[in-house]
Amino acid sequence: MKKQTSKKLIYHVENYLNALPSKPTHTPSRDYQQLKKELTYESKRNQHGSDDIKTPKTPRPLSKVSVTSPLYVGQECSACHQQVHGSVVSVPGNGVWHSHCFTCKACHRQLENESYFEKDGDIYCSVDYRRLFTLYCDTCGEPIERQVIRALGKYYHQDHFICCVCKQPFGDQQFMVLDDQPYCQQDYLKKCGKKCSGCGEYLQGEYINALNQEWHKSCFHCTVCKQPFSNGSFMVKDNKPYCEQHYPPSYTKPISSSPSSPVTPTKPSVLKPTVPKPSTLKPTVPKPSTASHAKKVCHVCQNIIDGPCANALGHDYHIHHFQCSRCNRALSSRVPGMWQGDSRGELVCKMCINKHG
Repeated sequence: MKKQTSKKLIYHVENYLNALPSKPTHTPSRDYQQLKKELTYESKRNQHGSDDIKTPKTPRPLSKVSVTSPLYVGQECSACHQQVHGSVVSVPGNGVWHSHCFTCKACHRQLENESYFEKDGDIYCSVDYRRLFTLYCDTCGEPIERQVIRALGKYYHQDHFICCVCKQPFGDQQFMVLDDQPYCQQDYLKKCGKKCSGCGEYLQGEYINALNQEWHKSCFHCTVCKQPFSNGSFMVKDNKPYCEQHYPPSYTKPISSSPSSPVTPTKPSVLKPTVPKPSTLKPTVPKPSTASHAKKVCHVCQNIIDGPCANALGHDYHIHHFQCSRCNRALSSRVPGMWQGDSRGELVCKMCINKHG
Protein backbone atom coordinates (compact mmCIF):
# COMPACT_ATOMS: atom_id res chain seq x y z
CA MET A 1 0.00 0.00 0.00
CA LYS A 2 2.79 2.44 0.84
CA LYS A 3 4.52 1.73 -2.45
CA GLN A 4 1.35 2.39 -4.43
CA THR A 5 0.73 5.63 -2.52
CA SER A 6 4.25 6.88 -3.30
CA LYS A 7 3.83 6.27 -7.02
CA LYS A 8 0.80 8.53 -7.10
CA LEU A 9 2.98 11.42 -5.91
CA ILE A 10 5.57 11.14 -8.70
CA TYR A 11 5.56 14.01 -11.22
CA HIS A 12 7.45 14.30 -14.49
CA VAL A 13 9.62 17.38 -15.03
CA GLU A 14 9.08 17.54 -18.79
CA ASN A 15 5.37 18.19 -18.22
CA TYR A 16 6.28 21.52 -16.61
CA LEU A 17 8.81 22.79 -19.12
CA ASN A 18 8.12 26.19 -20.64
CA ALA A 19 10.16 28.79 -22.47
CA LEU A 20 10.77 32.52 -22.36
CA PRO A 21 12.89 34.48 -24.85
CA SER A 22 16.54 34.62 -23.77
CA LYS A 23 16.91 38.13 -25.15
CA PRO A 24 14.63 40.87 -26.48
CA THR A 25 12.58 39.44 -29.29
CA HIS A 26 11.34 42.82 -30.44
CA THR A 27 12.92 44.90 -33.11
CA PRO A 28 11.23 47.31 -35.51
CA SER A 29 9.93 45.93 -38.77
CA ARG A 30 13.56 45.66 -39.91
CA ASP A 31 16.97 45.50 -38.25
CA TYR A 32 17.46 48.55 -36.04
CA GLN A 33 20.42 49.82 -38.05
CA GLN A 34 18.40 49.34 -41.24
CA LEU A 35 15.49 51.17 -39.62
CA LYS A 36 17.61 54.21 -38.90
CA LYS A 37 18.93 54.25 -42.45
CA GLU A 38 15.53 53.79 -44.10
CA LEU A 39 13.43 56.00 -41.86
CA THR A 40 15.30 59.28 -42.29
CA TYR A 41 13.28 61.64 -44.34
CA GLU A 42 13.55 64.32 -46.94
CA SER A 43 10.62 65.42 -49.05
CA LYS A 44 12.29 64.91 -52.39
CA ARG A 45 10.22 63.76 -55.34
CA ASN A 46 11.73 61.16 -57.68
CA GLN A 47 10.87 60.38 -61.29
CA HIS A 48 7.88 58.25 -60.26
CA GLY A 49 6.46 60.89 -57.95
CA SER A 50 7.22 58.97 -54.74
CA ASP A 51 9.31 60.12 -51.76
CA ASP A 52 12.94 59.14 -51.32
CA ILE A 53 13.82 58.44 -47.71
CA LYS A 54 16.69 60.69 -46.63
CA THR A 55 16.73 63.63 -44.21
CA PRO A 56 13.79 65.95 -43.50
CA LYS A 57 15.48 69.18 -44.51
CA THR A 58 13.30 71.46 -46.57
CA PRO A 59 14.39 71.03 -50.22
CA ARG A 60 15.73 73.92 -52.21
CA PRO A 61 13.16 75.95 -54.13
CA LEU A 62 12.59 74.56 -57.60
CA SER A 63 13.53 76.55 -60.69
CA LYS A 64 11.11 78.18 -63.09
CA VAL A 65 11.19 80.73 -65.91
CA SER A 66 8.66 83.53 -66.30
CA VAL A 67 8.61 84.68 -69.92
CA THR A 68 6.50 86.20 -72.64
CA SER A 69 7.37 84.21 -75.75
CA PRO A 70 5.51 83.08 -78.86
CA LEU A 71 7.25 79.70 -78.46
CA TYR A 72 4.68 78.70 -75.82
CA VAL A 73 1.62 79.90 -77.71
CA GLY A 74 -0.81 77.02 -78.21
CA GLN A 75 0.58 74.89 -75.38
CA GLU A 76 -1.73 73.77 -72.58
CA CYS A 77 -1.59 75.28 -69.09
CA SER A 78 -0.82 72.60 -66.49
CA ALA A 79 -3.41 74.08 -64.13
CA CYS A 80 -6.48 75.10 -66.15
CA HIS A 81 -5.65 73.06 -69.30
CA GLN A 82 -6.42 76.04 -71.53
CA GLN A 83 -4.05 77.33 -74.20
CA VAL A 84 -1.44 79.66 -72.77
CA HIS A 85 -0.98 83.21 -73.99
CA GLY A 86 0.76 86.31 -72.77
CA SER A 87 3.03 85.91 -69.74
CA VAL A 88 3.63 82.28 -68.80
CA VAL A 89 5.66 80.37 -66.23
CA SER A 90 7.76 77.50 -67.56
CA VAL A 91 8.61 74.73 -65.07
CA PRO A 92 11.26 72.22 -66.20
CA GLY A 93 9.66 68.79 -66.36
CA ASN A 94 6.24 70.10 -65.34
CA GLY A 95 4.99 72.05 -68.36
CA VAL A 96 3.94 75.67 -68.62
CA TRP A 97 1.43 77.71 -66.65
CA HIS A 98 -0.49 80.92 -67.02
CA SER A 99 1.08 83.40 -64.63
CA HIS A 100 -2.22 83.76 -62.77
CA CYS A 101 -2.59 79.95 -62.54
CA PHE A 102 0.80 79.40 -60.94
CA THR A 103 -0.42 79.61 -57.32
CA CYS A 104 0.13 77.91 -53.95
CA LYS A 105 -2.29 75.00 -53.46
CA ALA A 106 -2.86 75.97 -49.82
CA CYS A 107 -3.11 79.78 -49.78
CA HIS A 108 -3.66 80.38 -53.54
CA ARG A 109 -1.10 83.19 -53.61
CA GLN A 110 0.50 83.74 -57.03
CA LEU A 111 4.09 82.51 -57.07
CA GLU A 112 5.33 83.84 -60.39
CA ASN A 113 7.93 86.01 -58.67
CA GLU A 114 8.46 83.85 -55.55
CA SER A 115 10.23 80.64 -54.69
CA TYR A 116 8.06 77.54 -54.58
CA PHE A 117 8.13 73.87 -53.63
CA GLU A 118 6.48 70.83 -55.19
CA LYS A 119 4.81 67.91 -53.37
CA ASP A 120 2.91 65.14 -55.15
CA GLY A 121 2.59 67.32 -58.25
CA ASP A 122 1.14 70.30 -56.35
CA ILE A 123 2.76 73.71 -55.93
CA TYR A 124 3.28 75.32 -52.49
CA CYS A 125 4.78 78.54 -51.21
CA SER A 126 7.65 78.16 -48.73
CA VAL A 127 5.48 79.04 -45.71
CA ASP A 128 2.75 76.49 -46.42
CA TYR A 129 5.22 73.81 -47.46
CA ARG A 130 6.99 73.97 -44.10
CA ARG A 131 3.69 74.22 -42.22
CA LEU A 132 2.17 71.17 -43.90
CA PHE A 133 5.10 68.81 -44.35
CA THR A 134 7.60 69.48 -41.56
CA LEU A 135 8.02 66.54 -39.16
CA TYR A 136 7.89 67.20 -35.41
CA CYS A 137 9.51 65.16 -32.64
CA ASP A 138 6.94 63.46 -30.42
CA THR A 139 9.21 63.87 -27.38
CA CYS A 140 10.16 67.56 -27.54
CA GLY A 141 7.66 68.89 -30.08
CA GLU A 142 10.38 70.65 -32.09
CA PRO A 143 10.83 70.37 -35.89
CA ILE A 144 13.15 67.60 -37.06
CA GLU A 145 15.82 69.05 -39.34
CA ARG A 146 18.25 66.13 -39.49
CA GLN A 147 17.93 62.38 -39.11
CA VAL A 148 14.57 61.15 -37.87
CA ILE A 149 13.55 57.93 -36.15
CA ARG A 150 10.07 56.62 -36.96
CA ALA A 151 8.64 54.06 -34.54
CA LEU A 152 5.23 53.26 -33.04
CA GLY A 153 3.63 55.54 -35.62
CA LYS A 154 5.51 58.61 -34.35
CA TYR A 155 8.61 60.62 -35.24
CA TYR A 156 11.59 61.38 -33.00
CA HIS A 157 14.93 63.14 -33.05
CA GLN A 158 17.60 60.47 -33.02
CA ASP A 159 18.53 61.18 -29.37
CA HIS A 160 14.91 61.60 -28.24
CA PHE A 161 13.72 58.04 -28.88
CA ILE A 162 14.16 56.87 -25.29
CA CYS A 163 12.97 54.29 -22.76
CA CYS A 164 9.76 55.54 -21.14
CA VAL A 165 11.08 54.59 -17.68
CA CYS A 166 14.81 55.37 -17.44
CA LYS A 167 14.74 58.00 -20.23
CA GLN A 168 17.94 56.65 -21.80
CA PRO A 169 18.24 56.73 -25.63
CA PHE A 170 18.14 53.33 -27.28
CA GLY A 171 21.00 54.10 -29.64
CA ASP A 172 21.79 50.86 -31.46
CA GLN A 173 20.03 48.70 -28.86
CA GLN A 174 16.81 46.80 -29.38
CA PHE A 175 13.72 47.88 -27.50
CA MET A 176 10.56 46.27 -26.15
CA VAL A 177 6.98 47.55 -26.44
CA LEU A 178 4.19 47.46 -23.88
CA ASP A 179 0.95 49.46 -24.21
CA ASP A 180 2.48 51.38 -27.15
CA GLN A 181 5.37 52.58 -24.98
CA PRO A 182 9.05 51.74 -25.67
CA TYR A 183 11.09 50.06 -22.91
CA CYS A 184 14.71 49.05 -22.61
CA GLN A 185 15.21 45.36 -21.82
CA GLN A 186 16.03 45.95 -18.14
CA ASP A 187 12.95 48.09 -17.39
CA TYR A 188 10.70 45.80 -19.40
CA LEU A 189 11.78 42.82 -17.31
CA LYS A 190 11.27 44.80 -14.10
CA LYS A 191 7.70 45.51 -15.14
CA CYS A 192 6.67 42.27 -16.83
CA GLY A 193 9.37 39.65 -16.29
CA LYS A 194 8.99 36.46 -14.27
CA LYS A 195 11.46 35.64 -11.49
CA CYS A 196 12.84 32.24 -10.57
CA SER A 197 11.45 30.96 -7.26
CA GLY A 198 14.85 29.44 -6.52
CA CYS A 199 17.42 32.17 -7.14
CA GLY A 200 15.20 35.23 -7.57
CA GLU A 201 16.72 36.20 -10.94
CA TYR A 202 14.67 36.97 -14.04
CA LEU A 203 13.75 34.00 -16.23
CA GLN A 204 15.05 33.93 -19.78
CA GLY A 205 15.00 30.96 -22.12
CA GLU A 206 13.55 27.62 -20.99
CA TYR A 207 12.10 27.42 -17.50
CA ILE A 208 10.09 25.05 -15.29
CA ASN A 209 6.54 25.85 -14.18
CA ALA A 210 5.74 23.60 -11.24
CA LEU A 211 4.09 23.84 -7.80
CA ASN A 212 2.44 27.09 -8.97
CA GLN A 213 5.87 28.69 -9.27
CA GLU A 214 8.45 29.33 -12.00
CA TRP A 215 12.05 28.11 -11.87
CA HIS A 216 15.24 28.07 -13.91
CA LYS A 217 15.86 24.50 -15.03
CA SER A 218 19.07 24.45 -12.96
CA CYS A 219 17.26 25.80 -9.88
CA PHE A 220 14.53 23.17 -9.81
CA HIS A 221 16.10 20.38 -7.75
CA CYS A 222 15.57 18.22 -4.67
CA THR A 223 14.97 20.24 -1.53
CA VAL A 224 17.37 18.02 0.46
CA CYS A 225 20.29 17.00 -1.78
CA LYS A 226 20.05 19.95 -4.20
CA GLN A 227 20.56 17.58 -7.13
CA PRO A 228 18.51 17.89 -10.34
CA PHE A 229 15.93 15.24 -11.10
CA SER A 230 18.05 13.14 -13.44
CA ASN A 231 15.32 10.58 -14.14
CA GLY A 232 12.85 13.32 -15.09
CA SER A 233 10.50 12.78 -12.16
CA PHE A 234 10.06 14.27 -8.70
CA MET A 235 7.86 13.89 -5.62
CA VAL A 236 6.06 16.57 -3.63
CA LYS A 237 5.52 17.06 0.08
CA ASP A 238 4.35 20.34 1.64
CA ASN A 239 4.56 21.89 -1.84
CA LYS A 240 8.33 21.18 -2.04
CA PRO A 241 10.06 18.98 -4.64
CA TYR A 242 12.02 15.90 -3.56
CA CYS A 243 13.82 13.08 -5.31
CA GLU A 244 12.57 9.58 -4.48
CA GLN A 245 15.61 8.88 -2.29
CA HIS A 246 15.05 11.87 -0.01
CA TYR A 247 11.26 11.94 0.00
CA PRO A 248 10.27 12.28 3.70
CA PRO A 249 8.50 9.18 5.13
CA SER A 250 5.17 9.46 6.93
CA TYR A 251 5.70 10.16 10.60
CA THR A 252 3.40 8.79 13.33
CA LYS A 253 3.19 9.70 17.00
CA PRO A 254 5.63 7.52 18.96
CA ILE A 255 4.34 5.25 21.72
CA SER A 256 7.09 5.89 24.28
CA SER A 257 9.72 8.56 24.21
CA SER A 258 9.34 11.39 21.81
CA PRO A 259 12.14 11.49 19.23
CA SER A 260 13.39 14.75 17.89
CA SER A 261 11.34 16.22 15.11
CA PRO A 262 12.66 15.70 11.57
CA VAL A 263 14.49 18.60 9.99
CA THR A 264 12.27 20.53 7.65
CA PRO A 265 14.04 21.46 4.40
CA THR A 266 14.40 25.15 3.76
CA LYS A 267 11.89 26.40 1.27
CA PRO A 268 13.40 28.41 -1.63
CA SER A 269 12.45 32.06 -1.62
CA VAL A 270 9.59 32.89 -3.91
CA LEU A 271 9.91 36.25 -5.63
CA LYS A 272 7.05 37.26 -7.83
CA PRO A 273 6.62 40.53 -9.71
CA THR A 274 4.19 42.99 -8.23
CA VAL A 275 2.67 43.84 -11.60
CA PRO A 276 0.48 41.58 -13.78
CA LYS A 277 2.53 39.38 -16.08
CA PRO A 278 1.79 39.18 -19.81
CA SER A 279 1.24 35.75 -21.26
CA THR A 280 4.53 35.94 -23.16
CA LEU A 281 7.50 38.23 -23.51
CA LYS A 282 6.83 38.84 -27.18
CA PRO A 283 6.29 42.59 -27.60
CA THR A 284 4.19 44.09 -30.33
CA VAL A 285 5.77 45.26 -33.55
CA PRO A 286 6.30 49.06 -33.65
CA LYS A 287 3.68 50.05 -36.11
CA PRO A 288 1.16 52.86 -35.96
CA SER A 289 -1.47 50.42 -34.85
CA THR A 290 -1.67 47.55 -32.36
CA ALA A 291 -4.39 45.20 -31.24
CA SER A 292 -5.99 48.05 -29.33
CA HIS A 293 -5.56 50.83 -31.87
CA ALA A 294 -6.86 50.75 -35.45
CA LYS A 295 -4.87 52.26 -38.29
CA LYS A 296 -6.03 55.67 -39.48
CA VAL A 297 -7.04 55.82 -43.13
CA CYS A 298 -7.35 59.05 -45.09
CA HIS A 299 -10.98 59.69 -46.05
CA VAL A 300 -9.93 61.19 -49.40
CA CYS A 301 -7.23 58.88 -50.78
CA GLN A 302 -8.02 55.79 -48.62
CA ASN A 303 -4.33 55.33 -47.80
CA ILE A 304 -2.97 54.73 -44.29
CA ILE A 305 -1.96 57.93 -42.50
CA ASP A 306 1.59 57.65 -41.20
CA GLY A 307 2.33 60.97 -39.51
CA PRO A 308 0.40 64.17 -38.75
CA CYS A 309 -3.29 64.06 -39.61
CA ALA A 310 -6.48 66.13 -39.36
CA ASN A 311 -9.82 64.93 -38.02
CA ALA A 312 -13.30 66.26 -38.76
CA LEU A 313 -16.85 64.96 -39.24
CA GLY A 314 -15.77 61.56 -37.93
CA HIS A 315 -13.10 61.12 -40.62
CA ASP A 316 -9.28 61.26 -40.67
CA TYR A 317 -7.36 63.12 -43.38
CA HIS A 318 -3.81 63.64 -44.56
CA ILE A 319 -3.01 67.29 -43.82
CA HIS A 320 -2.75 68.07 -47.55
CA HIS A 321 -6.06 66.27 -48.26
CA PHE A 322 -8.01 68.32 -45.70
CA GLN A 323 -9.74 70.45 -48.34
CA CYS A 324 -13.12 71.48 -49.73
CA SER A 325 -14.77 68.58 -51.56
CA ARG A 326 -16.14 70.98 -54.19
CA CYS A 327 -13.41 73.50 -55.02
CA ASN A 328 -10.44 71.64 -53.47
CA ARG A 329 -9.49 74.68 -51.43
CA ALA A 330 -7.04 73.79 -48.62
CA LEU A 331 -8.65 74.07 -45.17
CA SER A 332 -7.48 73.90 -41.56
CA SER A 333 -8.98 71.54 -38.99
CA ARG A 334 -8.09 74.11 -36.32
CA VAL A 335 -10.34 76.75 -37.88
CA PRO A 336 -13.81 75.15 -38.02
CA GLY A 337 -15.34 78.46 -39.07
CA MET A 338 -13.82 78.00 -42.54
CA TRP A 339 -15.81 74.85 -43.30
CA GLN A 340 -18.71 72.61 -42.40
CA GLY A 341 -20.14 69.25 -43.45
CA ASP A 342 -22.70 68.87 -46.23
CA SER A 343 -25.57 66.36 -46.36
CA ARG A 344 -23.15 63.60 -47.35
CA GLY A 345 -20.77 64.32 -44.50
CA GLU A 346 -18.12 65.83 -46.78
CA LEU A 347 -16.06 68.96 -46.11
CA VAL A 348 -17.31 72.12 -47.82
CA CYS A 349 -15.73 75.57 -47.44
CA LYS A 350 -17.82 78.62 -46.51
CA MET A 351 -17.29 80.18 -49.94
CA CYS A 352 -18.90 77.21 -51.70
CA ILE A 353 -21.74 77.13 -49.17
CA ASN A 354 -22.47 80.83 -49.67
CA LYS A 355 -22.18 80.45 -53.44
CA HIS A 356 -24.04 77.19 -54.06
CA GLY A 357 -25.79 76.50 -50.78
